[in-house]
This record gives sequence, C-alpha cells and structure tokens, in this order.
Amino acid sequence: MKQRVTALDLQILTKELQDELIDYRLSNIYNITTSNRQYLLKFAVPDSKKNLVLDSGFKAHITDFTRPTPQTPTSFVTKLRKHLKTRRLSSIKQIGIDRAVVLTFSDGAFHLVLEFFSAGNIVLLDDQRRIMALQRLVEEKGSNDRYAVGETYNLFDDTLFDESDEIPEEKTYTADDVKQWITEKKSQALETIASSTGKKSKAKLLSIQKAVYQKVPYLSAELLAKMLDKHGVNPSASSVDYEDNAEPVAAAIADAQKEFENLIHSDKVTGYILTKPNPLYDPSKDEEDLKLLYDQFHPFAPLLKPDESLIEVEGYNKTIDKFFSTIESSKYALRIQNQENQAKTKIEKARNEKHLQVQRLIDVQEVNKLKGETIIFNAHHVESAKAAVQALLDQSMDWKTIEKLIKLEQSKGNEVAKLINLPLNLKQNKISLNLLTEEAYEDEEEQSESSDSDSSSDSDDSDDEASFPKQKKKQEKVKNSINVTIDLGLSAYANASEYFTVKKNTVEKQKKVEQSATKALKNIEHKIEKDLKKNLKQETEVLRKLRNPYFFEKFNWFISNENYLILSGKDDSQTDMIYHRYVTPDDIYVSADVDGASHVFIKNPNKGEVSPSTLTQAGIMALATSKAWENKMVTSPWWCYASDMTKSDIDGKILKAGTFRFFKEKNFLPPAQMVMGFGFLWKIKTEKNQKELEQQLEDLENLDINDIDGAENAEDDTEKDAEPESAEPANVSEAKEETTPETAPAEKSEEPEAPAEVDETTPQGDDDDNTDTMSTFSKATDSAKQVRGKKGKKKKAQKYADQDEEERRLRMEALGTLKQQAKKEDDMKKQQIQKINHLKKIERKKRQEEMTANKYAGKKEVIDYEEILNELTPTITKEDEVLEAIPVFAPWNALNKCRYRVKVQPGNTKKGKALQEMMHYFSIRPTDATEHDRTFDWPREHEILKGIKDTEMLPAIYVGKLKVLLPGKAAAPKRVQARGSKKK
Repeated sequence: MKQRVTALDLQILTKELQDELIDYRLSNIYNITTSNRQYLLKFAVPDSKKNLVLDSGFKAHITDFTRPTPQTPTSFVTKLRKHLKTRRLSSIKQIGIDRAVVLTFSDGAFHLVLEFFSAGNIVLLDDQRRIMALQRLVEEKGSNDRYAVGETYNLFDDTLFDESDEIPEEKTYTADDVKQWITEKKSQALETIASSTGKKSKAKLLSIQKAVYQKVPYLSAELLAKMLDKHGVNPSASSVDYEDNAEPVAAAIADAQKEFENLIHSDKVTGYILTKPNPLYDPSKDEEDLKLLYDQFHPFAPLLKPDESLIEVEGYNKTIDKFFSTIESSKYALRIQNQENQAKTKIEKARNEKHLQVQRLIDVQEVNKLKGETIIFNAHHVESAKAAVQALLDQSMDWKTIEKLIKLEQSKGNEVAKLINLPLNLKQNKISLNLLTEEAYEDEEEQSESSDSDSSSDSDDSDDEASFPKQKKKQEKVKNSINVTIDLGLSAYANASEYFTVKKNTVEKQKKVEQSATKALKNIEHKIEKDLKKNLKQETEVLRKLRNPYFFEKFNWFISNENYLILSGKDDSQTDMIYHRYVTPDDIYVSADVDGASHVFIKNPNKGEVSPSTLTQAGIMALATSKAWENKMVTSPWWCYASDMTKSDIDGKILKAGTFRFFKEKNFLPPAQMVMGFGFLWKIKTEKNQKELEQQLEDLENLDINDIDGAENAEDDTEKDAEPESAEPANVSEAKEETTPETAPAEKSEEPEAPAEVDETTPQGDDDDNTDTMSTFSKATDSAKQVRGKKGKKKKAQKYADQDEEERRLRMEALGTLKQQAKKEDDMKKQQIQKINHLKKIERKKRQEEMTANKYAGKKEVIDYEEILNELTPTITKEDEVLEAIPVFAPWNALNKCRYRVKVQPGNTKKGKALQEMMHYFSIRPTDATEHDRTFDWPREHEILKGIKDTEMLPAIYVGKLKVLLPGKAAAPKRVQARGSKKK
C-alpha cells in the first residue's frame, strides 16, 4: 500500500496548497492522538477555515475530516505555537524537485520546512534560516548536514522565493543514453561478482523500470511502468534484455516526460485511487465503504491488474485526503471487526472444549459397556484363562517364569494362552485378556460358511496369493477384539459388573458436566462481551467529515415555529456584523430595556407581516441573555422595523459598536416567561444543498488583507505612537465618501498632521531672551521721560552693550539662570508631547470605531434563506437522507415540532453538566429498529447524535446557568420530620 507522497505528488500538492492557503492565518497547531508524528495545522480567515494534516516524512494535505487531538500539546508543538500562531502564511514553495516544502510566514519572518524524504522532519527557521525548533535531531554523517537548534539550514537560500520561478531545461533521452545506462548496470553487476570471494555469487540485474527510474527519479515509477507497457516493454523484465533494443524504452521515457509536464502545469488535476476487493467484507453486516480496500493513489490512471479498479476524484488534494482518511476509518472498523471475531473465537473454543469433555465421558461409557458385555459373552474363556494363571501361581512359580511359559504356549497355538496379554500385572493380582466381541464371532461364522463353498481350483493359487486373505483376516480379528482387565480374585461376571459400575458413574458425571458447561459458557460469553465493550470504548474516535456550518451558527440563533430565522450577536462586533451584512429594511429588531439584553433581528425575506408569536419568541431570546434570566424577572420586550434604526448619530458620526439610534417609538410586547429549550434540527439532503454560497467566497477573495490585519491587530498602532499618523477628516461621513472601508486604514496622507505644526512654533530659549533684552534697551534710549529704576537699567544696558551671545550664555550658565530656562522649556515640551499623544489616542480610537463600524458596510450577503430553511427539519422520515444534526437553543414554543428537545429554565446548573444530562436522556430513549413507529426514536438518529462533540453543542447554549426539566423526572420529596422527634 502506498503510504508516502512522491516528488511528482508533492509538486502537484504544492500548487494546490498555494491556491488554497496563501494569506490564511495559522490559528493553532495540534498533535494528533493516533500518531506522535502527525500534526494538525488550522488556518483561518473571516468566514473560512482550512485544516492541514502533516505526517512527517509521509504526507501533507488539507482535510475535510476531523482528527482527534490530545488535551496537552508536546513541547515541539508548544514551540511552534509560540512563534507561528496568528501568523499569516505568505508563501508555499517546493525546494527544486526535492521532496521538501517550505511554508513561509509573515513575509519571511519564519519558515516551516516539511521534509518528506528519508525518515522525514519538520524544521522551524527564523529569517536568517537558523534552526529554532525541529521534530528530530540529525547528526552530521557523510554529506548530510547537522540539524540542531542554532545551526543554519542549507537546503535552500533566498533565491527560492524569487517571483520568477526558473523552469528547468527539459532534457531528451535517446536510445544511446538508455544503452549506456544498461551497460553501466551490467558492469556494476560483473564487478560485484569479481569482487566477491568464497561462495559463488550470482549477478543481480535491475529490471528495466528500476534502471530507468534511477536515472530520471523526478518521474514517478508507476508513470514509467505505464509508458513502458504502452510501448510493449515489460517493466519487470531484466534491463539486459533491452540492451540491443533500447528505442521503445527511450520512447516511453519521452512520453512519461510529456505526461509529467502536463500534470505539473495543469490548473486542476484529477486523482485516481487504485482499489482491491476486501476478502473479509460481509455484505450483511459491513458497510458499503468496506467493500473495497484502498491501495494506491496517483495523478494519472496506472496499470491495473484483473481484480483492481479505479476511483476518480476531482482535485489531487481531495484524492489524497479521501485515500488516507478512508484508510484510517477502515482501520478502525477492521479493528472492531477483529475484536468481534476474536470474541467469537474464544466463545467457540470454550464451547468446543466443553463438548470434547462431554464426548470423552460418552466414549468412556461406551467402552466400559462394550468391555462388560464382552466379558459376559466370553465368560468361559475368561474363567479358563483365570484358572490357568491361578494354577501356576498356586505352584509358587516365579512371575517371570510364568510369563515365559505363557509365551511358549502361545507359540505352540494354545487357545487359552493366546487370550492372555503380556506382561502380566500380578502385582495387583490382575491380568489383561484380548477377547473377541460378539460381532467378531458373527463375522467368523459368515467367513467359514463362505470358505466351504469355494471351488477346488482355488487350491492351485500361489502361496503369496493365499497368504493375503489370511493377513486381512488377522487384521480384522485384531480390529474386532478388545482388551479387558480381569481381577483374578473375582469371577467373570463380577469383573463385568465392575465395568458396568464405571459406566453408570460416568453417566452421572456427564449430567453434571453438561449442567456446569451451560453455566460456564454463559459466564464466558458475558465476560467476553464485557471485555469487548471495554475495548471498544478505549478505541479512538472514528473520523467524521468536517461539517460546513451555516453562516448563522457563529451567532446566537434559532428558527421560530413559523419558520423565521432569528439572529443575535454574541458581542457588539457580531451585532454590527449582522446589521451591516444580513439585515434589510423589512427585517425586525427586538430588544428589551434590561441590562445585558441582546440585539435580536428577525429575518423577513418574504417582506410579509410577522406574527406576534414570532415576535414574542424573539423577545424571550433577548431577555434570556440579560440579567432577567439570572434574576428570574418577567418584563416586556419591544420591537421596531430595521428601517426605523440607524448606526449614525444626529451629527452624522457613526455610533460605537452595538449602539443604534431609533427614529420611532418602541412597540412593546406583552410580558413573556423565560422558558427555553435545547434540541436538534436535522439537515437533510435536497437537490440544492451541495451548492456553495459563491457570493461569500467571492467577497472573501476580494477582501483586502490589510483590512483584516487592521481589524485583528489593532494593538500594533500602540507600538507606533511616535510615527506620523495619516490625516483623517473631521467628519466621518466625509471620510466614508472619500475612501472605502477596505482602503481607508492603509492610506497615508502626504500632509503633516495639525499637531505637527505645534512643533514648528515651539519657543526657543536663546532667541526669545535676546529679543526681550534688545527691546528693553531701545525703549530706554528713546524715551525722554525718566522713571524709577530707569537709570540703573540704563547703566546695566551700557555695561553689557558690548557683550556677545557666547559671553552672555556663559555668564548666565554660571549664575544658574540657563538651567532654569532649560527646565522650563523641557516642561513645556513634555506638556506638548502629552497633548500630541492625547490627540493621537483620540484620533486612533475614533479611527478604530470608524473601521469597526464600516468593516461590514457595503458587504451585504446574498443568502438563499428558503433553501436553508428547506434543508433543516425538526423531524425526519424514513426516506430522508440525513446529513447531520445541528444543536439549537431556542424558546420552548419554537421547538414544538422537534422530536429531540428538553425544556430549560433559569437555575443553578452549569451548562456542561446540564448538557450531559440532556444527551444521556436522549441516548436511553427506546428505539425502533424498523423505523416505522414514530413514537420511538430511530437508531440512525442516535448514531448521529453520538458523534457530536460537547464542544460543538456548548456554544449553542447562550445562557449562563440553567435548570433542565426532563420528562418524567419529578423533584425528590422532602422528608417530613415526625412531631416530637429530635434533630440529629
């Protein structure tokens, strides 16, 4: 089975990964539970997620299936998370034609190298290609570099990331080149024979396929085999066979190169999975997916054997994902099947052992019965043998002498002596006799009668021919005889009675064994079934296909009993997203005047009148997220049309996130009790449900990545306070007209900001002081009027009239006046810097609010609500093909048609524990295997619910603590203390 990607596979995969993952952010990295060499990289952008599976040295592909991950990551994964988490994937490059791929993050800040040759490796590099972390250490050996933290990675350089990829020159191989290759391999084989000593060595020449593949390794071996077969060349034939006929081989290489070029330059490559029939497939029990075993995958149709078949898959990444994911799933199913077979084998073995034990007892009964009957039938022979042996014993003859005497008599043809088996068991006063059964005597009489009627011509036969029937007769006699043990102290009938007693005891023992065997088998079956269930629980979870969630599942949502979709944001940012992307003027807004009440929107695509029932359910949703749920308050929600609300303030400014301005009065609803419910909706297969929302993908492709960066990394602005900020219009509406939300954060004004002008008018200490002095001097000389102190000032001015600036500065510094002025100027500068920073902070906050408010402006989603509502059904029929179950938390009346639902009220139970109670209740409900009675659950529904994780269901519950009201679950009665009893 193919387990590792080839160089050709990697070239095609790299191109597809570039189209799928470039500009995605790495949201997280995980280990995979099933292997310590496998990793799961989760990439994401708004409204799109991709999971990349890495198997070091073997494969890398985007997967549509879930993978089990451990709770605690390894140190290597922790290191990768530290440096790569939230980083943008800027490029994916293959290193030449080598089986190595480089993932570059943040425009070269980090590189993640994936090696698929040898034992494989994953290496994290910095911008200087120094190793920061790696999966396994590699010591320097031969031409291999040392891989360790701090070492430089030399497998690629900066030229790898040049925009103009160099296309390697295509080389043409001729028949002479092929002959030269074959001659080289032949010479190497002869040298091996010549250099070998001792035992004879046989030259081992490579097949023509392997000989060519070693010279053109960038071509797939299976591709070469296909082209060689196409030109009439046996791929497994010896290369020497084509030394004088190399033209077909050269033509095959040329065709393989053309096919190679077509594959690596194709926009979309169709993959082929080679399958074999599964010999263990049981159609009555196993699923259809286990009928075929996946063996290989290729980007072309390979050669097929008679029992092999091909499966075409559009897209090579999907081909590899389907190949490996199906194999992992089949391994799990096969492991379960093996455990069941082992359990059956153990039970069958125990049953066979008990059966053999009973059969042995039955055999003992039959043998003892036969021996007893034979003794009675041969009573006179038994008594004769007993008397003969007893007579010898009475003569006090030695036991060995007695055996010799019996042997002598047997040789003389003594009939009594022939009955006795040697050696004797005289120590226990017993002998063994070989007696003929009753059937044997009847056979002898029939043979004697037939021998009398033989013709006289039979006497002329040869001695050899005459001896054959004698030998056959002897064999039959031995076969129809039986050995019995005779006690010399008992009569023949007494000895027979001993055997009948043993038979009777064995019958009683057989009954006891049969009774105990039945009980033991039940215990063994129970124990094996218990062990099987325990082992099945220990198995890793089966792979499930990743569910493509609906757009509304990121919000709080439910579908009313009148089939209206109702949405509410989990935070202020989501509320604005709903308002800008999905709300139309005909939709309805519902909220309540309670702290924490959510903003609820009722989608009204048909533009009809919404009934009070749906309005009430939306109001209950708004109250459930507020303080009214915790305090069990009963209050009135209110509603208005979406056309009667706006995100703009009276002066045109955009309101902050989660805030709206309303034009008309509120329409209050009657007070509603907060009774919620948890249940499941079923997504069934319809004609249109396989169609993707193309508008979402188109908007995602057109989304400016700078807009995403600005929204997700707003904290970067705080690190750049010292940099000049772009000038923003004072009026947000003017900014909205001049720039679009996508480009506004990235634009920079060429004019300096207003605060920057303050720096140009900052007072300079020396100039100001000089100006003041000269002004004072001129006034003193021009004024004719003498005032008090004017004479002293005049003398002072005359004294320092000839003083230059440098002398003045030195004198003031000596007096300490300059320091006071410098301190004063520093204080003024600090105040101005603080003022500038404050203005920048206000401007930045204003810009962030505008960006958040305008983030989704002009991006209305085109949603086919009718199609979505047709796919979701509260109950299923036998004909429905169920794709998945979707958890929903909604007002109780909205779940009236749901088969799986549980009532919820305000309480003190945490969500996790409450969810376990509800799922346990669903799992123990009775089922109908025939799927006819709708009063019972159906097994396939339980199987689907069993596969849903708690992490997928918990986000659907948008209340804090709750109380689960299960059907038939009554509160425990309080114990009433008897009057007069004392409290303990």
